[in-house]
Amino acid sequence: MAQVLTDKRGQRFVDTVFSNGQNRLCVSADLVVEDIEIGKVEIKNATDDTTANVIPIGTQNALAITDLVFQQKSTVMLFGATNIPIGSETTLVSYTVPAGKVFYFEQYIIGGNNDGELSAYVNGTKVSLVRNSAAARTQYVTFKNAIVLSAGNLVEIKAKNRGLPAPSANKQFEANLNGFTLPA
Repeated sequence: MAQVLTDKRGQRFVDTVFSNGQNRLCVSADLVVEDIEIGKVEIKNATDDTTANVIPIGTQNALAITDLVFQQKSTVMLFGATNIPIGSETTLVSYTVPAGKVFYFEQYIIGGNNDGELSAYVNGTKVSLVRNSAAARTQYVTFKNAIVLSAGNLVEIKAKNRGLPAPSANKQFEANLNGFTLPA
């Protein structure tokens, strides 16, 4: 969120608060649009010299400055597969959020060569259930808003072999768990 303010001397400046609400950036400038060329602005993180992106927004010539913490984003993509006996529910893949991190659980992809109930659990509580069939063996579950989890939380992707269309011993199921972490 950025706003134009005037200091005690009557000088105007742009005060920006990043989306995490913790970092502030004050930019002093003559606010006539022609005085600042977007291609010449460089904003750096003081600790590691990482630069932020400056993007023109809308017709009001406001600036959006991307949050530097996203430079520290780490992708999490895990895969698991196993044979599951009829009627049994088995964890295919799990992820425990590491200390000092926040995990954004965005999606899982799950399927198998038999009909199944395919679920996602957070700390033992089912948060999603889909079923597959002969017509659609693989299911893609993408959350509209990522599920945000702090350190120590557990995500599990499980499948239950329904034994359909015809009962058989064990059938293969597989899953991908997808998201990303940021520093807490």
